[in-house]
Amino acid sequence: MAWQLLRENSPRGEFARRRVAVLTAAVLFLGGLLVAIGLGRVVEVAVILAAVGAAGFAAVHVLRRPGRLPRPDLAPVRRHAKRGAVRARDLGTRVARDVQPAVSGFVERATTKARSTDWHGWPYAGAASPVAPPEAQHRRAVELNARGAQLRSEGRPDQAAEQHRQALAIFRRLGDRKGEAPTLNSLALALEAAGDTDAAVERFEQAITILHNDGDELHEGRVIANLGFTMLRHGEDDQARRLLETALDKLDPESRTAQQVVEQLRRAS
Repeated sequence: MAWQLLRENSPRGEFARRRVAVLTAAVLFLGGLLVAIGLGRVVEVAVILAAVGAAGFAAVHVLRRPGRLPRPDLAPVRRHAKRGAVRARDLGTRVARDVQPAVSGFVERATTKARSTDWHGWPYAGAASPVAPPEAQHRRAVELNARGAQLRSEGRPDQAAEQHRQALAIFRRLGDRKGEAPTLNSLALALEAAGDTDAAVERFEQAITILHNDGDELHEGRVIANLGFTMLRHGEDDQARRLLETALDKLDPESRTAQQVVEQLRRAS
């Protein structure tokens, strides 16, 4: 049907031939543009197909049956093709001159960035493990501690302890003693809940030492109270009482921890 329409010597046939001429010019234009910016290999097949289509279109008119149709006017085809080729050449030249350097620079920067970051967006330190900026590491440690506290409240102390160990490693790498001490306290609570009392006591004592050296009596009192409660739960009543009395001297009398200590001492007396 389309073939017959193209051969038809009528306004419809002329319109169809002009449409094919415009399409051919457009294909040549795009092919010339892509070749100009260095993508000729990508469109090699498309260009060949366009050339075959153009040749077939010409054959319809050149190899027509004598006497059936007058020779069609191929001037519009030639004009469109020539105009498209000139525009493709000019535009391709401008793209190659103005756009391609910018695109190349962007690709180079993106490639460099991709090679220098991991999937978290943290820069690599050579070929070693990824090292995040200090702010991101601190935020990660806080998240780990929060996750550990949640796991402990859900009755999964072993998993909670692992979260706190990871947070502790980060704080120690950063030299963040204010983060290290409460993490040791949380790790001790998880270890005690998991049944490892000796390891828990050791972590409590490490936290107390850090807070005492830093002069942070309020938090030191809280950790001492936690250690006292631990001793009390394991039958060390005398030691627990001494620890709770020491903690009470350091705590805010209005705090919840202080009220718990007072209540526990009242029961023990």
